Amino acid sequence: MGLNGTIGAKGQTADIDISFGDIWDNLNFAFQGQAQILYRSKYGFIVDGTYMKIATTNVKGPLNIKTTLKLHMWEFVGFYRAYNKPSSFQNSKGQSKPSLSADLLGGGRYINVDTKINFGGTGPIGVSNQVSGDKGWFDC
Repeated sequence: MGLNGTIGAKGQTADIDISFGDIWDNLNFAFQGQAQILYRSKYGFIVDGTYMKIATTNVKGPLNIKTTLKLHMWEFVGFYRAYNKPSSFQNSKGQSKPSLSADLLGGGRYINVDTKINFGGTGPIGVSNQVSGDKGWFDC
C-alpha cells in the first residue's frame, strides 16, 4: 500500500507521495478483517473492513509539526451462487467437495480519510494551531 495525491484540510493542501516503507515506519495501528455468511448454500454476504492510522512528527527549527492520517475502508458484497458443480472426489470423511462454482456479486465500498495537522512552536514563536478535516465517499 502507498499514498500518492493531494491531501488537505480547511483550504490548505499539500502533495503527498508516501511509499510502503514510509507508511510502515510511521504506522501507529492497522487492522483488517473479513466476515462471510452463506445461507442455504446459495445466498451470501461479505463485509471487509480496514483501518489504518499513520502519524509523523517533524521539527523545523523551533516549529514542531505533527500530522495524523486515519483511513477507514468498508466493503460490502452480496452474492448469489448461480452454479455449483460437485466433484466425484471424496475426502477422507466420505464427503464430496465442490470443484466448480460461479457467483453473481454486487456491492460497494465506503472510504473515509481523516487528517489532522498540529503546529506547535517553542521559544519566542510559542504558537499552537490545529487544522483538521475529513472526507468520506461511497463507491459501487
